[in-house]
Amino acid sequence: MEVSCQTHVWSPHNDHRSWDLKLAQIAFALRTALSASTESSPAFLMFGHHPRQTLDLGLPPPSTSDTPTTTTDLSNYRHHLLSTLLPTYVQTRELFDLAHQRQARHYNLHHRSV
Repeated sequence: MEVSCQTHVWSPHNDHRSWDLKLAQIAFALRTALSASTESSPAFLMFGHHPRQTLDLGLPPPSTSDTPTTTTDLSNYRHHLLSTLLPTYVQTRELFDLAHQRQARHYNLHHRSV
């Protein structure tokens, strides 16, 4: 993440004195970018959905009913969230393990024992 931030901040077309003004945009981009290891964004892994972006604001909001939220609705939402996230976490762990093995194999090709 640090390298990605530095790459953006120090790119030739940016004003290096005002990098802090764009920090929120850089952080949002990093949180919503798909990871090569997990094939998911950090935001999805943390919250179970992708955050709304600027273009989403032009779309009509999701339909909501006029009835108040009940405990059954909350229980159904919790069940849906868990059924969505738990398999994603399992898959993420497996992808991390595969990425770790691939990176270790690459590192060990050029590593000499002392």
